[in-house]
Amino acid sequence: MTTHLTIEFTEHAAEAIGEQTNTSFSYDQGAHVPQPGDFVELENSRQTFLVIGRVFSLKANYSAVKLVLDLPPSDGED
Repeated sequence: MTTHLTIEFTEHAAEAIGEQTNTSFSYDQGAHVPQPGDFVELENSRQTFLVIGRVFSLKANYSAVKLVLDLPPSDGED
């Protein structure tokens, strides 16, 4: 089964990278899908992001996952 992954950024995160770069792609089943609370690095960005949301949709021939990424809290934030 194929998984379609869509990555969305919060407004705060999009401002930090200079543009809104929501993206999507597909891959074969079995790859790890980050969970809320995980940190991710994207290939074309020097910024580390925090996964704040994940939504699964199961379809007849594929599954779809939407990840919402934000900037991680700074060291001084609670």
